[in-house]
Amino acid sequence: MINQYLASCLKNRERSPSEIIKSDSLSLMFTSEVNDIDIKQVELAQQVLKKRSDYNDQSNNANIDYVRLQKKIVERHLENRVGYYGNDQVITLNDYKALISEKRDTFVVIKFMDESPHIRATLKSILNQKYEMKRLVVVAVDNNSTDGSDEIVKSVINETVTDARIYYVNQIMPGGGNAARYGVDACISTIYNMCKLDNDWSRLQHCSIAVTDGDTVYTEGVLKEIDFQLKSNIDIDGVMPFLIYKITSTVRFFNNYVPLSEDFSNLDPSLFIKVDFPLCGSLAYGELKLSNRIKYFNTIFSRDNFSIHTNEKLSYIVLIDKEGNKAKLYIDGQLLLEQSTVSGDDRSLVYLNNNYIERNEKWKWHTLVGHDVFLRSLYTMFSFPEEAILPDTSDALKTFRCWSFSIGGQHQLSRPGLKVVTGTDYQSGRIHKAVGCRIVLANAKEYSETEIDRLAKMIRNFNKNQNIFYGDARSSSLERASGLYLHMTRIQTKIEEEVKKYDDNFYKETAFPERILFPLRWVLKNSILFSILSSQSISEEIEKLVFLPLVGLKNLNEIKKNILNHSFKKEIISSEHEAREEKAEKIAEKIIEMSFDNIMFFYNKVLGEYFKFSGVDPDAYKWLLEDVGDIECALLKEKIAIDPAEAWRSEEYVIDQDRGQVVDIFTSRGSENDH
Repeated sequence: MINQYLASCLKNRERSPSEIIKSDSLSLMFTSEVNDIDIKQVELAQQVLKKRSDYNDQSNNANIDYVRLQKKIVERHLENRVGYYGNDQVITLNDYKALISEKRDTFVVIKFMDESPHIRATLKSILNQKYEMKRLVVVAVDNNSTDGSDEIVKSVINETVTDARIYYVNQIMPGGGNAARYGVDACISTIYNMCKLDNDWSRLQHCSIAVTDGDTVYTEGVLKEIDFQLKSNIDIDGVMPFLIYKITSTVRFFNNYVPLSEDFSNLDPSLFIKVDFPLCGSLAYGELKLSNRIKYFNTIFSRDNFSIHTNEKLSYIVLIDKEGNKAKLYIDGQLLLEQSTVSGDDRSLVYLNNNYIERNEKWKWHTLVGHDVFLRSLYTMFSFPEEAILPDTSDALKTFRCWSFSIGGQHQLSRPGLKVVTGTDYQSGRIHKAVGCRIVLANAKEYSETEIDRLAKMIRNFNKNQNIFYGDARSSSLERASGLYLHMTRIQTKIEEEVKKYDDNFYKETAFPERILFPLRWVLKNSILFSILSSQSISEEIEKLVFLPLVGLKNLNEIKKNILNHSFKKEIISSEHEAREEKAEKIAEKIIEMSFDNIMFFYNKVLGEYFKFSGVDPDAYKWLLEDVGDIECALLKEKIAIDPAEAWRSEEYVIDQDRGQVVDIFTSRGSENDH
C-alpha cells in the first residue's frame, strides 16, 4: 500500500563519512572488542547507494559500476578482519565450489551457547521453511556449549532429510556477538570466493545473510517473505521479520500450567488417526479450529477407546497426515505438532477457553500475553502498515545483502563499567541506517517468536527497579538496546519461578503499564517520522490508519495543532538521524500521556476483535477486558534509573565473566520491592 522511500535514508547518504563515524549511532562500536569501522567503507557504501538508485531492476550484470564498488567493500571487510583476528576469522565453508553449481544464495547463521532447551526447535523451524531449500545454507555456530547443545545440533543434521546444506562450526572465543560474527564472516568469505571462482560478482547484491539466536523460532513462510522483500526492491538492503515473544511459552507463568511432552517416539502406529490436512506448519491450527477440537476428540473417543493415550497428565490422541507428520490432540483442545515449532497464540487461547487463567492472574495475562497479541493484531487485523516502521535489527533472522553486511559486520559491544552488553545484534542495523541503507519490516503474518527469558528478565527488572539484563526501559532507544546482557539459560527456571509468584497488583500497577509503553512508543515514533518525511497523501493515510484509532478524533486535532504542527515538522526535517529518533520518541511519549484513556479503549477493542476472530468463548474472556482502562499511565510516575554496573557488584548473581554467562542467582537476596 505504501511504497514511499523515507527521506531520512536519502539524507544520511549525503552526510560526510567523518560525521557518520562520529555519530551517536556508532559510538558504542569504538568500545568494542572488534576492529573499528573503516571510514573508507562508509564512503564506498554511500557511493554504492547513490549509483544503485539509478537502476530500476536487479540486473545480474557483474560489470555494473555499483557491483564493482560492492566488491571493494567486501574485500576491505575481509582484509580488516584478517588484520585484527587473523586468517581463522574468515574461513571459507567446505564444498563452496559445489555451492556455485547448486546456485545457493541464502545463508542463515544460527549462533548458540548452552541452548539445549531451545536449539532443536530453532534449527527445525529453519529446516521446515516453505522455501526453495536448494538455495539455503545453514551455518550453526556453537560458542563452546557445555550442556549438550552441540550434540543436539549434530543429531538434527544427521536425522534431517533436506535439500539445504547444513554446517556445524565452533567458535572458541566466548560471547554471542563473537559467534555470530564468526558465522557471518564465514558466509561473506564463502560468497566472495564463489564470486572469485566464476567471476559472477552480482552475488554480492543478490546473496543474503541472516542471523538468528538459538532460542528463536519462525513461521514457515518467513524466509519466503524476506526473499520477496529483497527481490521486490533493489534499494532494500535489510529485512527484519516481525518479532514477538513465544506466546505459547508464557503459559508456564500461570498457576494451572501443565507441561506437555514433545516426545513423539515409542508411540503405537496402529493407534494413529489419519487426517487429510497437513500437520506441519501453522495452518494446521486453522484446519482443526479451536472451537471444534474437543468435539473432534470426543468423536474419536466414542469411535475407538483404544485411540486414547494416557501416559501424560492429559489424555490425547495422535493424528498423522499423508506425509507422516504427527500431532497430539489433547482432551482439553491443546494441539501439539511434531514438526512445527511455532504455535503462535494457540495454546494461550486454549488456556482461556478452558478457564485455566484464574481471575487473580488477569494483569499477569495482559503483561505476558496481551502486549504481543495487541502489537501483532495492529498489523494483521487493523491495517497498521509495516512500511511505516524503520525497524531495529535484533538477531531474530535479521537479513542483509552480502555487500551491505560487509560495511561494518557483526559486533560484540562493551561499555564502560560493563564487560558485556546487548547490542551485538542491533549495531549492524545502526550502521546500515547511518550510511543510508534501507531496512524494512516484514509482513506481520510471517513472524518470529523469541524465547521468554528476556520477558522474565524485563518483568523482574520492573519489580526490583534494576537495569540488570536490559538498559533502562525509559531511556533512549539507543540505550535500551545496549544495556547489560549475560546469557541466562542456566538460571531461567529460577527467574521464571520467581516471576510466577509476583502478586497481580504488581502486574496491574507496575509491569503492565511499563510493558505497554514498548509497542506504543515504537508504533508512534515510527509513524511520526514516516508521516513527516513522506508525501502529503501518505501522511494523511498514516493519520487515518494509525493516529486516529489510537488517540481518537478530539485528541488528534489537539495533537496536530499543538504537537505535530508545522514548527515541529520543520524541526524534524532539518535534524540529523539520531536527533530525529530521540525527538520523535519524546513526542510519542507526550501523545501517549495525553491520550492514554483512548489508547486503552482501543487496546480493549483490539483484544475483543482478536478473541472473536479466534473463536474464543465470550464467557471465557469478557472478565479479562473489564476495567482495562483503570490502569495509570506509567509515564506519570517518576522512575529512578539505576546503573546496571552497580547492581552487578551485589552478591545476587554468580557470573562466569569469561563466558559472559550467569551460572546462578540467589533470588532470596532480592530488593524490598519484592511482591
